[in-house]
Amino acid sequence: MKNKLFPLFVCSAFLLVYLPVFASVRNLPDYPSQTKLDFKFYTVKKGDSFFRLFKNRWEIVARFNRIDERHLIVGMKIKVPVHLEAAENYSPLPEFIENANTAGKQVLIDLEEQFLGAYENSRLVFSAPISSADPGCLDENGREKICYTPEGVFKAMAFHRDHQSSIYQGIVSGENIPMPFAVMFYLEAV
Repeated sequence: MKNKLFPLFVCSAFLLVYLPVFASVRNLPDYPSQTKLDFKFYTVKKGDSFFRLFKNRWEIVARFNRIDERHLIVGMKIKVPVHLEAAENYSPLPEFIENANTAGKQVLIDLEEQFLGAYENSRLVFSAPISSADPGCLDENGREKICYTPEGVFKAMAFHRDHQSSIYQGIVSGENIPMPFAVMFYLEAV
């Protein structure tokens, strides 16, 4: 595998994921950790918002679905944990990593779960959903195709608080989608 730059976009104020919005409603992916909590599906209706549906607990449902309030689309099915209290501290990452450097800081990115965890002294201190992508994953017409994030050791090369996607545009506005707190990583050859 060649060394290459690799963008990873960690999201905004509530550190939720910014997913690209397309013309049709897409099903949200199923993640293995979501099977550990009982949930029911809810189909988003016109006028719905996370706050209107879940009041002060809206962030729990948004985090569980790995979307923010701007990507709640009419017709989309979201997963609502049956017991919001049980999902309050939802994170698919382990609380402790036994094989990690016990005296240092590390970032673990679970590609299958699309979640980032920050560890200090092998203990999880922060986690958030992410959206990882390889810009090479667009076909010759600029459309998204199935691709996978490469595995390896990454080094942060650039940070941008107010990043605008150079790839994805909003279907209504036509403007580049904001991806606040973006981090560009350098992938070392494995």
